[in-house]
Amino acid sequence: MRVPVLAVIGQKDIQVDWQADGVPLRAVAAGHANVTFLFPENANHVLKYEPTPRSQLAPAEVASGYNAPEARLDPQALAAILGWLKAHV
Repeated sequence: MRVPVLAVIGQKDIQVDWQADGVPLRAVAAGHANVTFLFPENANHVLKYEPTPRSQLAPAEVASGYNAPEARLDPQALAAILGWLKAHV
């Protein structure tokens, strides 16, 4: 990679598994200094805060909450993205 790349997969994402998908991708990209992976602990697929334990998340319920009025960006994901942008822009 010649340009900085940020890959973010929330640990509460039930569409993309951060361990099954993200960890192997990070291993493949390990030789590329410009690639950064973030796995925010409580972020869902759209990087919104998800307080429910991952083992209790049901696909239909999770997807319906993506655009719920009270849904907010995960603070850890937001801080990490802003920090990455500050370092690379």
